[in-house]
Amino acid sequence: MTNKNFKNEYKITAEAVEKVDQQGGFKFESEKAAVKENLVGKTFNSDAALREALSKAGINNMSIEEQLKNVTNVGFVKHGLIGPNMDDKDTVIFPKKFMIDGKEKYAMTHRLGTDIQIAYFDKVEDLNKEYWDKYLKEYKKDKSKYTLLSAEFGWEEKLGAGPPPIETKDGLLYVYHTSKKDKKSGNVVYTAGAVILDKDNPQKVLHRIPHPLIIPTNKYEKHLSIIPKVHVVFPSGIAEKDGTLFIYAGGGDKFTEVFKIKTDDLLNYIKKFDAKGNLISPKAN
Repeated sequence: MTNKNFKNEYKITAEAVEKVDQQGGFKFESEKAAVKENLVGKTFNSDAALREALSKAGINNMSIEEQLKNVTNVGFVKHGLIGPNMDDKDTVIFPKKFMIDGKEKYAMTHRLGTDIQIAYFDKVEDLNKEYWDKYLKEYKKDKSKYTLLSAEFGWEEKLGAGPPPIETKDGLLYVYHTSKKDKKSGNVVYTAGAVILDKDNPQKVLHRIPHPLIIPTNKYEKHLSIIPKVHVVFPSGIAEKDGTLFIYAGGGDKFTEVFKIKTDDLLNYIKKFDAKGNLISPKAN
């Protein structure tokens, strides 16, 4: 979905009126006639403006208003699915382009199965059925070619993206989520991990911490999930201000929480470990 200014804008067309009619939106022919006579060909830049115009035309039916909004909203344009039409989740787009096979391309990560994969594309419109048919065919032949991260440690089982990665002086900071079912308790625990990726090659992992970055410890994280016996910290947003990182996460499916840390402190800690999570040196910065 795209938009120009994050505002709702409604352009009323004759085709839209007919669509609302086909959906059973108009209870009376007079309502349809009033909309066609007074609104067709006009654009309204807010919900309030559309509501006022409908009211002036003698229509105060909220159902008609909602259906008109659904079929005439040009402020937010839906482009459809950008991932493969299957169990594919946790898509995030990198903040920069990369030189791939001699051409600048966008990159995004997504999740098929239990691993995090990467995909490159020229423009969002290219992410169509033909693109994914080819991608999946090649992926089945050689999964390693497309895999960015797999479960490597005991606290990891199923991985997926967290927030979109951000660029730092040391590389691309990529915070991800992982879940693991504890065989003894039966609890499924969602935690967060972190890696630093190469600035120019997002498939090259430079550093990876071998233990969770964030774990559920609060009561609301452990007991307020919508699913019983699921403990949740789910990172999904990140921002940096004045040298401090703010990591936003879902807590127990009921709250949004924020964790903060000095950017350099986190980067320096992650850099103590290599790409496999091995400690490089006790004296590492």
